[in-house]
Amino acid sequence: AKTGRDIAMIVDKGVECGDIIATIEKADSLVAEVDLFDIFESEKLGFGKKSMAFRIKLQNPEATLTDEIIDTEMNKIRSGIQKAFPQATFR
Repeated sequence: AKTGRDIAMIVDKGVECGDIIATIEKADSLVAEVDLFDIFESEKLGFGKKSMAFRIKLQNPEATLTDEIIDTEMNKIRSGIQKAFPQATFR
């Protein structure tokens, strides 16, 4: 079964959603699916910034995903995003 978690971040306006999806997929081998479900631009976020939110579905065919495992995997994903997009801040 796939287990979903959401992740939201503020990035520079020029960052493409496809690049973030590729980074998420590369960051963790258990990522089964990534969908952008919200994008928002506002001066309140800071000049030249936008907010993007993704639903990430994780799947491990060999084991049940516990909350602890999911938290570890999501931390790997956040680290991968932070490395690829140092200006990203998580919401």
